[in-house]
Amino acid sequence: MNQMVNFSGGGLSFGVLAAGLIFAFGLWRGREDLAKRAARDVLLATILTSLVGMLPFLWLTSLNFNRGIPSAPLLGIVWTVVVTLLNFVPLAVAARWMEQIRRQD
Repeated sequence: MNQMVNFSGGGLSFGVLAAGLIFAFGLWRGREDLAKRAARDVLLATILTSLVGMLPFLWLTSLNFNRGIPSAPLLGIVWTVVVTLLNFVPLAVAARWMEQIRRQD
């Protein structure tokens, strides 16, 4: 496999942005303790979903193929959809924390 894979997609950027925004929201509402925990959880979700997105590429590069995989395009399309859905997990975590911070007043 001589292909470049870009792991710095939109999901990673949105996850980091969501962590910063939830931290700012917690500080704005006067809950620094919840802001730190929320930002940590969103960053952790971002890291974990990014690692899950890399697993098939790491697995495929470890195999020694003498011939191509006939269903590789289909697998690529399915995995792209899975990773796109996983990119929403950090945003869902941030939304959950936002509701919790809002209720703490």
